[in-house]
Amino acid sequence: MPTELKLDLQIPNLSARDYFDIVLADGSKCLLEFHANVNNDPNAAITKWADGKRTVSFKMPVNAPAFVKSMIGADSVDVKEEVSIAWHGSSSFELTSTPCLSFPGANKFVTSGTTTVSDAPGGCLVEVTMRATAQLPWPMQGSVEGVMVAEAKGTVTRFLNFARDACENELNNRAAAASGAAGDAGMAAAAATTRNAARLSRTESGEAFHDAVEDEAELEAAGEAAAAATGAGA
Repeated sequence: MPTELKLDLQIPNLSARDYFDIVLADGSKCLLEFHANVNNDPNAAITKWADGKRTVSFKMPVNAPAFVKSMIGADSVDVKEEVSIAWHGSSSFELTSTPCLSFPGANKFVTSGTTTVSDAPGGCLVEVTMRATAQLPWPMQGSVEGVMVAEAKGTVTRFLNFARDACENELNNRAAAASGAAGDAGMAAAAATTRNAARLSRTESGEAFHDAVEDEAELEAAGEAAAAATGAGA
């Protein structure tokens, strides 16, 4: 009987599409940084999505009791995680993950997971379900499956926290960029207003000067006419 684990996480101010773009999209460094900084594997590799599938290769430490390590025969194992994605409209998607471990007898230890990410009020909801099966004699089966689930819980919890931090950092960067763009736009608008005011001032000054010249010419003409009239009367 497989042992099952469920975890969930809500991230505010984020859509399911945002989560995919930040954490899972081709070109995202989130998974590689997680394996390098948290899983202590700087050599993890991720293929690009192709037909809704990709492979994540990494080395995983075996944090398990001695009797489990003795069955595995190593302190760490190479893992190839086969991942597939299915979108349900534009507001939710489901990831299916099957890690394939590399050690003798690994086919007896099977872990699979499903992650659903969907839009939720105020943000997005990430729901993870993990299942572990150990093909071993009873009662050893239950004990080993319990260890497998505990290990999966630790890994998934660390990853969800890492993904949440990555999303929050990206949201902060976007807000800062938007604030900077708004500030630049405000400065540009203020500069444009100043230029327009200067143009208006020059235009108004020019018109006033032009009118003053016209008034002076009219006065001179009137004076000359008056002098001529006086001379004619004499």
